[in-house]
Amino acid sequence: MKKLLFTLCCLIFAIASFAQSNAHIKFMGIPLTGTIAQFQAKLVAKGCKYDKLTGSSVPNGTRAFKGTFVGNEVAIFVFYDTKTKIVYRAKAVVSGVSEDIAEQKYSKVKNLLSIKYGSDSEDMYVGTQDGKESVRFISANDEDEINGSIDLFITQDEESWIRAPYNYNLHIDYNDRINTNKHDNQQLDEI
Repeated sequence: MKKLLFTLCCLIFAIASFAQSNAHIKFMGIPLTGTIAQFQAKLVAKGCKYDKLTGSSVPNGTRAFKGTFVGNEVAIFVFYDTKTKIVYRAKAVVSGVSEDIAEQKYSKVKNLLSIKYGSDSEDMYVGTQDGKESVRFISANDEDEINGSIDLFITQDEESWIRAPYNYNLHIDYNDRINTNKHDNQQLDEI
């Protein structure tokens, strides 16, 4: 009887652990999970196109796309583990806008993220980056298990005179908790 009870408890624990560990944050409605080939196919199905030119200049483990995100033409960067090919992060960048436009788009996206993920102090962290407000939203499932985070911030080109006054960029950066941890742990194993 004790063995049966012990086995049953272990089974319940395993099922509960499995159920919680399957929660992934979504980028454009696509869970940040699976291989880069699978994720790319889903992005292409949503109308995004592989950006060969930008793709040739980004580091290994990153793929570049062009697409539309929240009504804006964006560059999309998808980050994946080079060994397992599992996606762990995706980022949309609205590039080459004026400071005023960047701040307007920042406010719009921040409001949309606040509606979706909440604006409680537990769900949102406000800070600064390059002298501008930045915000991090925490995504959690119904059991308050954290799925990942979304960072929203504005940057200015290093060589600001080249595109001035259109030298501001809005970043919307999604990080999946589970796959980012796996990627980081894999890199730690190599050290």
